[in-house]
Amino acid sequence: MKRIRLAILIIFLMILAGVAAYVFMPNARDPGQQEVHAVAEPPVLAEVIKAAASDKVIELDGKNAAITFTAAKSLGGKVLTVTGGWSGRFSSRGKGVAVVDPLTRELRQMRGEIEIASLWSEHDLLTKNLLGCGFFDVKEHPTATFITTRIDPVNGGSGGTTHRVQGNFQLNGIEKSLTAPARIEVTPGGLRVEARFAINRRDFGVLYRDNHAFPLLDDGNILPWVALNITVEAGELNSQATPGVTANSLKGKPAPTGELPKTCHDVIPLSQVGFDMILVPYDPASGIGPFYLGRTEVTWDEFMPWVMCKDIPEEQHAEQRALKQRPSAPYATVDRGFGFANRPAIGMSRLAAELYCEWLSKQTGHKYRLPTEKEWLHAFELGGGDTHGAPSEEEANASAAWLGNSKPPSLKWNATAPAGSKAPNKLGIFDMIGNASEWVTDTGEDRVVRGGDFLSPVAALGGAGREVQDDEVWNANYPGLPGDPKSIWWFTDAPGVGFRLLREPD
Repeated sequence: MKRIRLAILIIFLMILAGVAAYVFMPNARDPGQQEVHAVAEPPVLAEVIKAAASDKVIELDGKNAAITFTAAKSLGGKVLTVTGGWSGRFSSRGKGVAVVDPLTRELRQMRGEIEIASLWSEHDLLTKNLLGCGFFDVKEHPTATFITTRIDPVNGGSGGTTHRVQGNFQLNGIEKSLTAPARIEVTPGGLRVEARFAINRRDFGVLYRDNHAFPLLDDGNILPWVALNITVEAGELNSQATPGVTANSLKGKPAPTGELPKTCHDVIPLSQVGFDMILVPYDPASGIGPFYLGRTEVTWDEFMPWVMCKDIPEEQHAEQRALKQRPSAPYATVDRGFGFANRPAIGMSRLAAELYCEWLSKQTGHKYRLPTEKEWLHAFELGGGDTHGAPSEEEANASAAWLGNSKPPSLKWNATAPAGSKAPNKLGIFDMIGNASEWVTDTGEDRVVRGGDFLSPVAALGGAGREVQDDEVWNANYPGLPGDPKSIWWFTDAPGVGFRLLREPD
């Protein structure tokens, strides 16, 4: 009986604390009322512009374009806001291009397709509801599309406005023409677009229809105007395109590697941690240009200061994590007890690895990214590896931490080895087999790691080591109730997943 009374008292105190927190919560401003309202009109004729010989066609993806939103609801007289967007996986299944005339410095057209299922909000439960039976019918209308129909310069626009942009936007199967202000800059360094305005969600049939799935949500309390923030930052525009080509075909012939240093060393300004990159020679037959690949996999020493937001004030940590620009704080000891010093960072999603590369590029001034699967295999083969087979057990013991040799005497379980503690390959690159498997890109809808890890048998190492992300397996023991959203940043049951940096030559 005492336990029952104690439980009732705890529940009462929790309810009382929630009421008190709500009473003293500051009243937010409706973000949709603070922006220019883009009135929805009937769609206009939109023709896809064919690129001229002098035009540059830029592919838009999650690395150079982002769409975020801020919406609000009124609850008991208080305005509460929520932030979200589509920036995380804009490039995974979406398509987008910008056609630019570098001679006249004119943006001629932007068009794109966005996967609705890639939508996120700062609250995982709300995200699940947005993509469920509440707002969007993802199965019937899986994509949203947009295409600009007019881009007119504006003289003396307020708030930095340089252009007025008209375009057709299709969402939920409803297409409307919207006109909004934008700031557009076309320079030899690239294309920059900033547009912030509000649309009325009801114009596109975005209505909450299921009042049972999320009791605190009611369509009558959800404010209609949603503030959108669209940013594009892409370039350079010095090279020219031929009609109809995309950015992937604008690379031209690779430069001879003899003109490049064999190694390069970089230091992260935030932590003063240094790391080495090894030059991978180009391959004229396949069109793979020269690039630098990390001498070792990315270590915790490099990765954790970014994860823990050590470069920004503490009051901005929550905002960055809500905007999905930084991972959520680790749910447990992410090193699994193996140790942090000079050990490969493990257990992170590809999204986390890609955002780290973007951050590192801004920190150092060099272009870092994940290697494509083709680039990874090219480097692995030049290093003496069999791209289709596995090493012998003798070869694995010499150059890899794998299932048969990764259990140190001090632990009762297998563990990663310190980065670079095994023999390097012929290029001087360490751990391309074993230790941590490595994220690669350009793998279609699948998310893939290569090389095998410290828990892999010999048969799943090296070229034979290819594993596709399986959320049900990789996050089988993620904390929470069955059906709750899993982390987009961390895996509880994929302790061998890591990544290696690729640096493009300057």
